[in-house]
Amino acid sequence: MADTTTDRDVDVLKALEDWLRDKAWPPSWRALGEKAGLTSPNSINRHLARLRDNGMVDWERGEKRALPRTLHLTAGGYAKLREARAAGNGRKAA
Repeated sequence: MADTTTDRDVDVLKALEDWLRDKAWPPSWRALGEKAGLTSPNSINRHLARLRDNGMVDWERGEKRALPRTLHLTAGGYAKLREARAAGNGRKAA
């Protein structure tokens, strides 16, 4: 499958990585959106779905919480962040 991530997807990855490093638990939809510079919960859902489709984040299916407690970056997500940092691409998450 081709990598279809966008610069904004990388912003969401960076925001999630920062949040998980600082807090050690997944953020709410609103908190992740604010950190990534997004205002609509639907846009967060879209970005996370694309990141999951590309193997960069994952969570256990069937959890009822808006952002599951098991949400985490995968090896592919960390690789994408390293690639973006090395290339100087992507906007810096707020």
